[in-house]
Amino acid sequence: MRSTRALQQPSSKNPRVQRGPRSGPLPFGERNVRAVRSPDGLDRWVSRQAAALIVGCLTAWGGPAGAQSLPDFASRVASEQAVVVSITTVSYRTPFALDPDDAQLGTAGPYRGRAVPTSAATGRVRRSLASGFIVSPEGHIVTSAHAVGPKEEMTVRLADGREFVGKLLGADETSDVALLKVDAAGLPSAEIGGNAALAVGDWVAAVGAPFGLERSLTAGIVSAKRVLPESGNFLFIQTDVAINPGSSGSPLFNLGGQVVGMNSMVYTTSGGYMGVSFALPIDMVMEIANQLRAQGQVVRGQLGLSVQELTVGLAHAFALPGGGARGALVARVRQGSMAERAGVRLGDIILGFEARSDMSYDEIQRGIGAKRAGDIAALNVWRAGGVKRIEVQVTARTMPPALTAPAVARAPRGDRLGLVFSSRASGPRNPADEEAGVEVIDTHGPALRAGIGAGDRVVALNDLAIRRIEDYDKAIARLPRGAVVAVLIVRDGRRRYFALATNEER
Repeated sequence: MRSTRALQQPSSKNPRVQRGPRSGPLPFGERNVRAVRSPDGLDRWVSRQAAALIVGCLTAWGGPAGAQSLPDFASRVASEQAVVVSITTVSYRTPFALDPDDAQLGTAGPYRGRAVPTSAATGRVRRSLASGFIVSPEGHIVTSAHAVGPKEEMTVRLADGREFVGKLLGADETSDVALLKVDAAGLPSAEIGGNAALAVGDWVAAVGAPFGLERSLTAGIVSAKRVLPESGNFLFIQTDVAINPGSSGSPLFNLGGQVVGMNSMVYTTSGGYMGVSFALPIDMVMEIANQLRAQGQVVRGQLGLSVQELTVGLAHAFALPGGGARGALVARVRQGSMAERAGVRLGDIILGFEARSDMSYDEIQRGIGAKRAGDIAALNVWRAGGVKRIEVQVTARTMPPALTAPAVARAPRGDRLGLVFSSRASGPRNPADEEAGVEVIDTHGPALRAGIGAGDRVVALNDLAIRRIEDYDKAIARLPRGAVVAVLIVRDGRRRYFALATNEER
């Protein structure tokens, strides 16, 4: 189970929930309604009215006109459990290896980041468990890539107790989807649903092997659908279904018994479930699985650019009309890419594709991800006070080369944005180095409040590239008093714009 550290720490290490006397209205279904003591039989009248109100509410809630009844998971749990498998792996590792899916039955305590002893002689560790689900009667199984590879041995246990050696047909680390194959036939396979009809508030359930407890059912609702930039910019289904170590790769079912997602990760500070889980949509999972089955790898298209979500402050900095924050801000255009050749620039705001110019950031991200090599992406772009249409040919995605540049010390200096720098005054060693810029060694004022810190590098102001301190000095000198500027920062290899207002109190 992958985990992403939560933004807020709990108030105490061991929070406790203390039960006190119940107060407020009695829950639906209570047999006794307490009457208010009053003279002249008013207590009996109040009691009758309260009982009538409860009956009326129950009728309206579950009656033909209304609305929703309680979800029924029991009628389908047997067929759902039949398509879920448990995956045990044996790997060669160094002693006391750490892994988020390490779980050993009969051992109490948290498992995220726990040291698991290995054999001193062989360095082998038995890692149990991950989950998966059967997608074809011929024995194809979908699971999480991080839970199964690379491994030396892999055993797949079916719901009926049979065990098979699993063969890894392919794994896509970008999406965290893997496809396995066992030598079997006539297996029960999952009914694959669709994601178009899945809505926030819908009931969903997961069947997996948390902590090695096979065929465990947990249930909840869809909490949101959101793109997580730190996890490949994929759209995720956020739920409150309990997912714990051993449940990675388990299916997410709707009330009809159809698989609508694959459980992939949680937000946590403890390594276990804390109420926020994420599943990959089944439409995307099956598309990736089909590519892995056909060619053993996933080939994705790329435009040669990186985008980030547009905020109200950044929209103001780029003079985008309407005061909204729809669209995607171009934070990087790779040198030599098709996007650069087509004329896309740093600081452009992509408003949409084809005939649309009102797409959200999530829609644009999904649109970019859906493009395949050879497609033409018609972008509607906001630049310099107007909308331009730019057509970019999609190419196959390749890994960019590592980019490095020497740092040259310079005396610290402050400026109107609250930045103190260490400069690359001599310029980058490689003229084609896109990662040049001005290194931040301290912040105060606007930069500090925005979250810029030591080690960040400023590589652009609005759409003007900053390769050395002289570029920055010229750009900052042209800013009018009280201006809001978009500062592009590189941090840990990732780029992001920050909207800063100039500090005129210095």
